[in-house]
Amino acid sequence: MKRFLLAAFAASLAGTSALAAPPAPAFNWTGFYAGVNGGGGWGHTPYSWPTDGDGFAVFAPFPGGGSFKQNLNGAAAGGHVGYNSQLYGNWIWGMEASLDWSNIKGFSANEFPGAVVGGSTYHTKLEWFGTVTSRLGYAWDNWLVYGRFGTAAGEVRTSLSNPLGPITEGERKDHLGLAIGGGIEYAIARNWIFGVEYNYYDLGGQRYGGVPRVGGASAAVSSEYHLDPRFSVVTARLSYKFDDPRSVAAMPVKAPVYSTNVWQGSYGGVHAGWGWGDTLYLWPFVGDTTGSFAPIVGGSFRQNLEGGLAGLHTGYNYQMGAWVLGLEGSLDWSGIKGSSANAFAAGLGVAPGAAYKADVRWLASVTPRIGYAANNWLVYAKAGLAGGEVRTRLTNSTTAGATGQDNDHIGWTAGAGIEYAWKPNWILGLEYDFYDLGDQRYGGVPTIGGAPVLTPNEYHLDPKFSTVLARLTYKFGN
Repeated sequence: MKRFLLAAFAASLAGTSALAAPPAPAFNWTGFYAGVNGGGGWGHTPYSWPTDGDGFAVFAPFPGGGSFKQNLNGAAAGGHVGYNSQLYGNWIWGMEASLDWSNIKGFSANEFPGAVVGGSTYHTKLEWFGTVTSRLGYAWDNWLVYGRFGTAAGEVRTSLSNPLGPITEGERKDHLGLAIGGGIEYAIARNWIFGVEYNYYDLGGQRYGGVPRVGGASAAVSSEYHLDPRFSVVTARLSYKFDDPRSVAAMPVKAPVYSTNVWQGSYGGVHAGWGWGDTLYLWPFVGDTTGSFAPIVGGSFRQNLEGGLAGLHTGYNYQMGAWVLGLEGSLDWSGIKGSSANAFAAGLGVAPGAAYKADVRWLASVTPRIGYAANNWLVYAKAGLAGGEVRTRLTNSTTAGATGQDNDHIGWTAGAGIEYAWKPNWILGLEYDFYDLGDQRYGGVPTIGGAPVLTPNEYHLDPKFSTVLARLTYKFGN
């Protein structure tokens, strides 16, 4: 009996010990991840012609213009990469970049019966779209619910045709807008995460058209129209999470010459500085048949740009020994601008009194960074995606001609900088960047004396400039 009681007591202790054992640790969401995603999208884009936008009246009523909405739908698939940081208990902050190849498209026909001759058709296809977004979520155990918001970009291709003539026109344009959405993820294993996500995209308005083609030859009558694609996408996601080195016990090593935790972590800050460079103005052959701004045979000139800029930046650094890898996003309000007058010599067919103004209104960039740290100093290089909005205003006091437009540009940027951590969470820096915002087409239907002119005025801008910035940054955490 005594032995039985002792055995029962021992078993009771063992059971109590098992019940009192600490629970398995919750899933650690901190770390880099990458994966694939696929799903479907739906939405619409308005087609809008301004007054006198189509002088042939084969795509839209003349002279009143018009608009309609075209439905879009199709599949999309791509990849994503990002970083999560579990900062405050169950709260997760992260940044993610994605790129999708798209078959989201639309087709319409005879949208203006009785007002447009022939049988016009309108094709639209979203070739690709990408995002750079911040994510904020709440985790419990292996589940994560999050929202996301950030910048979106994409390329849209249009093709318009009418058997009359036949007349065809079409163009590819880069769009820059925003994305907002959310999702839910479940860690099905230590390194594998499955999720479902919804996103809404507004890619912003862009102007299309210019000089249509009749029977294969260009026609000197403008056809200007605008698109503003807006659509939703639902995707399934599969991600692989790379282990966070901080969760692995470190082997004893000799103390390095740098401070191990100076640079790792999330940060945000402000910056301001000066920019300078130039933009190319280029008119194609018969780009301006009014002779108000360029010779009828076309031509080009360069305009100097300069001015101040200021903005915000945020990002994350990951330190591996003395090497520091990071991803940073920035947004700038810009005063970089230029002005020219009578850029073409007399005798080239341009009426005197022509003035050309360009204004870079804002800039944005998303750039990976790589740097080398020594104690509280960091030197780094960066390169990545850049976008911005440029406003042009062209006038001629002699002909009373006027035209102008705001266009989004998408290009690239590269630069380098040096930073000094002068306090535990405060960082001072100096940075140089070069921007190439890429070529965009401007113009459309100019006016003379306030009335539209049914001849095209097409020109191209390609801004390229440098900036030098002073930076003040706050690093979150230790």
